[in-house]
Amino acid sequence: MASGSSSKASIAPSPSFQYTIRSRAGSQGFRFQPTSEPNNSLDGAPFPESSLFEYSRDGSLIANVNPANITITKTENNEVLWVFERKLVQAVCFSPLSSYLVSWERLHIENNENKDNLIVWDLQTGQPLSKFTQKILNSEIWPPLRWTDDEMLCGRLVQNEIQIFATNKIGSAVRKVKCPDVIGFEWAPSTAPYKIAVFSPEKKSSPARLQIFKYPEVGAAVASKSFYKAEEATLLWNSQSTAVIVQTSTHVDKSGKSYYGDSGLWFIHADGSFAENIILRKEGPIQDVKWSPLGTQFIVTYGFMPPQSTLFDLKAQPILDFGENPRNTIRWSPNGKLVCLGGFGNLQGSMDFWDVAKTAKIGYAEAHCAAVCEWSPDSRYFLTAVVSPRVRVDNGYKIFKYDGSKVFESAVSDLYQIEWRPVKASVFPDRPLSPPKSVPSASPASSSKASSP
Repeated sequence: MASGSSSKASIAPSPSFQYTIRSRAGSQGFRFQPTSEPNNSLDGAPFPESSLFEYSRDGSLIANVNPANITITKTENNEVLWVFERKLVQAVCFSPLSSYLVSWERLHIENNENKDNLIVWDLQTGQPLSKFTQKILNSEIWPPLRWTDDEMLCGRLVQNEIQIFATNKIGSAVRKVKCPDVIGFEWAPSTAPYKIAVFSPEKKSSPARLQIFKYPEVGAAVASKSFYKAEEATLLWNSQSTAVIVQTSTHVDKSGKSYYGDSGLWFIHADGSFAENIILRKEGPIQDVKWSPLGTQFIVTYGFMPPQSTLFDLKAQPILDFGENPRNTIRWSPNGKLVCLGGFGNLQGSMDFWDVAKTAKIGYAEAHCAAVCEWSPDSRYFLTAVVSPRVRVDNGYKIFKYDGSKVFESAVSDLYQIEWRPVKASVFPDRPLSPPKSVPSASPASSSKASSP
């Protein structure tokens, strides 16, 4: 063995990652360092008067919006790529491969100032690729233009149909998916053959309907399921594009048991071979449902307080119960190995961290009044934040390790937004977890071991 060498293989350090905060002072990027010391701000001045920011999916770009313009910046070196002079923009979104940016501003049709208020910007040329008139916008229909993951196709919801465009010819439909009363659609996260799930709500005596079409033969659905008690729906594809969960809701619970309306879950295979209601063993509303990033399992938190959390397989069969606790939020780590079950909003901010494969709770923490919560890209840290205007005092953020120990905390006056810069989970080494410590519990009833249903 050569002098000075070691017989123990060295572990390459994890790539660094970043986050951005937006406050009254503007938006500013920071370089994360898991210590109690202040995190270093990135080079470059903050963006003053920032009304929102948005990362691209791969984290290579960030869009900062202020009342006068949109600034597109490269995150690696803070180089300004483009500045688009548009006033009072209220929403922006990148395409999956960061080739395009969609922006929307409130329509002022009485003055005919911005008839084309929905714009697709080409980030190669810095010029508008296409423009539309979009009168209203809400979270259910944002973004109004949705691409396949490879950006070969783009869809837009209009009355009674989904228009499908070739990306370089947005505005001229190459196919139309005809669906009366359609209010939502989602592309499966895969390349060709492309699949698209389309939802139409119940109307009078007609049931709601979920249909799956395969492009380019969109004249007939390859899978379809009808059901009632579904005025709205969220469509959740797994990462393998083999199944979709339909989370339905109504505005009013006719049984009178819930003030917030009724809810339900349906599970449909993309080829139509299986379509069933997901049977939940506790009565009450569905608090949250999330697929594992691996696409083979999903968790549902459901029922009246305290809710039940259950892990299901690809046949929609329960395989693990996490017990009953005041939890309403599910967050899988990007590598799919860990999950945080949290109780936020009007709950106390309790968080249980689970090693799913070992069915063991490995950590517990509390983040009172937090409204933001998300894993770091390397799946080892968990961010929570108290933001304004939901809570106007004690704004700031905390970063915990996966075992629940707090590694960083910062108070930020008038904190409005905070997000990790996206990085692919595969970039980070697959490091083993440290041996678990004794896990504190918020209540004696909280178990540190999941059970078979």
